[in-house]
This record gives sequence, structure tokens and C-alpha cells, in this order.
Amino acid sequence: MRRQWVYETLDTTTTTLLRSNIFNRILELEKLESEVKGDPSQILVVLGPRSCGKTALMSSHFSKRWDTVYINCRVFDATTPQYFVKEVLTVLMDKMPTLIEEKDWEQLIRSLPTKIVAGLASGLKSTMNGAEMTSWTFSPIELVKSIMSVDPAKNEEPGMNALMKAFQFLLDVWEEAIIKKYGGIAPGEIMRRPVIVIDEANVMMGWNKNYPEDMGTLLRFFVSITKEQKRSHVFLVTSEYGYQTWLSAGTGVAATWLYVRDLCSHE
Repeated sequence: MRRQWVYETLDTTTTTLLRSNIFNRILELEKLESEVKGDPSQILVVLGPRSCGKTALMSSHFSKRWDTVYINCRVFDATTPQYFVKEVLTVLMDKMPTLIEEKDWEQLIRSLPTKIVAGLASGLKSTMNGAEMTSWTFSPIELVKSIMSVDPAKNEEPGMNALMKAFQFLLDVWEEAIIKKYGGIAPGEIMRRPVIVIDEANVMMGWNKNYPEDMGTLLRFFVSITKEQKRSHVFLVTSEYGYQTWLSAGTGVAATWLYVRDLCSHE
């Protein structure tokens, strides 16, 4: 029954699986689905050899899901925390228009930091009919520009704190959207939690020398929203086997592991 359930979730036929990059990945898919069906407990590290199909597996399964943020560090410069923050903020804000309804704006704005509120104001365009506002159009890129702009008073760019606030904001919106989508949570049921996937996560190992505080802040935040608050799943994908030692011994972060098999050379 479990394998049948995995096929139904992916909405695929046997022929489609045979032609896809996730064929013969039933064990890995079952592990991933088992993780997302339950409450978050720890960071999950997805580890496997280079070119074994990890990215194809994760992107095929997660990149199009409405309740997932998929971040591929291969497609942008993530060598510094500042570059990483800028790209991830853009990805996070891109999720907002699909989740936020107009009637929720007032409540959300009250809870946001002043700088993000300024971004919302610059990102909203109103359509007027005389003195009556008929619609709002939200521009995520304007919000990102506002969050990432230099603060003239302090002459500094927002760092990990801005990123964590954006994550928290998105998690708040997600939780409301999930409850609405599934019509509430019955007693004893586990609320489906969103998923954050960071591919090529070993890029953070390069921060260790010049940006250890940023690296530690981000990892502690991931521990907080998984193990402690159980608000989101976090999957870190890597081909660096030294990542396991670095994460557990070097940073003190506990994680569970999923090993992706090297089934054939063309994956």
C-alpha cells in the first residue's frame, strides 16, 4: 500500500516513471514522504555521490509543490551569506502572492517589522474608482528590493536576521493556508508542515572561515523551526561526505540522513 500511495502522490504512471529521473527511487521517495507526513524532528541531510540523481529526485518531487521552497545553490552565487540571503529572500517573497488573500493584509502588516512594511507599501499598487479602492496588486520584487536596500540610518544591509524574519513570516502564512486548504485540523491529526529544501547545501562549509557567525545563526534557526518548534521540515542536499562530520562535530547540529544510491552513471 505504501508504494501505491507514493505513486498516487506523484500522479504518475509506470511508463512515466520509467522515462523519468526518479525511476527506481521508491525507497528514497518513501523516506521523503514519511518525513513530510510526520512532525519535523530534525534537519534531514540528503547525501549521495555526485551526479547520482539527487537534484533530479528533489526537484522533481518538491520544486512545484505549493507548500515547499526549493533553493538550488548551484544556480546563483552563494559563496557569501549576503549573496545567499538576497537570493533566498527573492524565492521566499515569490511565494507570497499565491498564499495571501487581500483580507489578510491588515492583520499581517500589523505583525511585520517596519522595514518590511515599507516594502509592502512600495510593492502594493492600488486601483481606484473615485474614492474607493477596488483592487490591490502585489509586486514581490519591490518588497525584496526594500528589504535588501541599505538602511541610510545605519548604513548596513540586512543579514540573517532579515532572512529569519522572512522565513517566520512565510511560515505564518503557510500555516494559515494549510489549515484553510484542508478545512482545519481534526483532534489527533498531525498538521502537514511546509518543506524548505536547500540543494548544494555544502556551500555553507565555505562560510566557516570568514562568516562563522552567519553560518551558526542560520543552522540554529533551522534547528529551531524543525526540532524545537516543529513548524517546518528542512532538507539539506549535498554530495560532500565531509558534510556529515562538519555538521555534527564542527557545528554541533544533529541531523538525520537519507542516502541516495548511485544506481547508474547517466543519472
